[in-house]
Amino acid sequence: MSKNLESTSMRDLLCASLRESDVGTQVSVCGWVAKRREHGEHLAFLDVRDHSGIIQAVVEARSTFVVSTSYE
Repeated sequence: MSKNLESTSMRDLLCASLRESDVGTQVSVCGWVAKRREHGEHLAFLDVRDHSGIIQAVVEARSTFVVSTSYE
């Protein structure tokens, strides 16, 4: 997990700080769900927002979050 000036006890990075190089790594973000889109019974997309931007989390049934970045 990254340690930088944006880190707190609840997050490693701000949403806008995530980059393509973070794909496949475990990070913690702290924000609120701005939108949830269901794709069938076992898959959902969550737009997680903080004051810096939005990320999209792909949530599969019985699994952990997989995070990809989304820029506005």
